[in-house]
Amino acid sequence: ADYVVVPEFFESAEKEIEKLVAQIKAQRALKGPVSFIVVVAENVWPNGLAGLTEALQSHDISDVRPVTLGHVQRGGSPVAQDRLLATTLGEFAISLVGSDITNIMVVK
Repeated sequence: ADYVVVPEFFESAEKEIEKLVAQIKAQRALKGPVSFIVVVAENVWPNGLAGLTEALQSHDISDVRPVTLGHVQRGGSPVAQDRLLATTLGEFAISLVGSDITNIMVVK
């Protein structure tokens, strides 16, 4: 994803749309017309994806295609291995934050 909207960092729709539009336009200025994937946590954006789509279109971002993932597309129910991996990666990520190491992705 190029941009993620989660409740922990969501201030307001107005501030978020300004940041999002700026990033989309900056990326397109550098790379031309490329895709820009935005992930939005459930129930974060006012009026859902329809509200976000309208907000982007009102800022001259015209080629917006909202997609809502269902439970099967998200991978279905987690198994023990999924939960163990999530716990391990989460624990390591928290230890990095505690050491003031940020802006990296934890992978296995």
